[in-house]
Amino acid sequence: MGDTLISVFVIFIVAILMVVYPLLAISENSERVTQLAAQTVTAEFVDKVTTMGVIRASDFDNFIQRLHATGSTFNVEIEVIHIDENPSRNTTYITQGRERGRNLAYSVFTSTILQRVLTEDGDGAYLLKQGDTVIVTIGNTNRTIAQLLRDFFYSASRADDHQVGASFSGTVVNNGRI
Repeated sequence: MGDTLISVFVIFIVAILMVVYPLLAISENSERVTQLAAQTVTAEFVDKVTTMGVIRASDFDNFIQRLHATGSTFNVEIEVIHIDENPSRNTTYITQGRERGRNLAYSVFTSTILQRVLTEDGDGAYLLKQGDTVIVTIGNTNRTIAQLLRDFFYSASRADDHQVGASFSGTVVNNGRI
């Protein structure tokens, strides 16, 4: 009776090592590939926006489609920090055609940008000026297989944690044109 119990226990441990551990390793590798793809897509989107100086509906749609092609769903947050060159400043120090001094900056966030870009009321583009900063942050909203397995075995992650995410920013180099 004792040998049978030990044999069942050993078979159970071997089954875990032969099935569950490789499944966890493969799912974590898949998560890393998704992470790399999300970072690459986000960087390419920000590079295009900062080079062209405009956020277009077609570019944003392409960005979202490429993100969803990874098999995950993402929450996308865009922030544009506009430089407001205040004409009433005291300092008039000019360098290479641009006036330097106390500039004010203000931020515009995702909802305002997408309202202008994606709705019929907007003109399909959000123009940027040279010197503005674009920040795009993404995080997955679904639970990956690796997250589910880690939760089952380790009870380590919380439901609100995202495992696949990226953040990229850049400074606009050209004034936008439609």
